[in-house]
Amino acid sequence: MLIPFDMKRMSPQVAIGVAAATLLIGYGDLWRGGETISAMLLTVGYLIIVPIAIMTVPRTRPPE
Repeated sequence: MLIPFDMKRMSPQVAIGVAAATLLIGYGDLWRGGETISAMLLTVGYLIIVPIAIMTVPRTRPPE
């Protein structure tokens, strides 16, 4: 997967926060009755931002 920036430099907390904010704004707009903006925000959130946020969390290996 080609990512246009270095994910090692991104803080996991920032990435998860951006993902959560995008989803909350999308669901808030959907609850308010919006259709277009909420659909775009939720699609971008679930298909792009959430996977990036998951990939920024460092892996921990079990002790051997």
